[in-house]
Amino acid sequence: MGKQILYAGIILLILGFVFWLGIGPLIAFSAVTALNASLVLVGATLSWIGIIFIPIGIILTIVGAIVAPKTVYNYNYPYQPTQQPSYYPPPVQPVYQNLPPKFCQNCGSKINGYCKFCPECGNKII
Repeated sequence: MGKQILYAGIILLILGFVFWLGIGPLIAFSAVTALNASLVLVGATLSWIGIIFIPIGIILTIVGAIVAPKTVYNYNYPYQPTQQPSYYPPPVQPVYQNLPPKFCQNCGSKINGYCKFCPECGNKII
């Protein structure tokens, strides 16, 4: 609701300035040059409508700017978090624990896992 009020206020402001400074004087000036009294009245009326639209647009824009943040971010939304499963599977053991032990070709020390170098002598494991 707040956004609609804000947008309506902005539209009224734009229309007010267009009528007051644009269309109204243009019609009135062209009517004066053509000596047409009814068009002068139309131009003057449009200018006055623009003058009336501007304060209404200002008020609606201010009200919309105050109300809009409260409607966009509604913190009272009934959000229910998803429930966690009651059963968790057992952790998977890493593959390298099930490998048979290797031995270093240089020093003969036992090497577990996926080591690329011997922890004792630093030799590269093939």
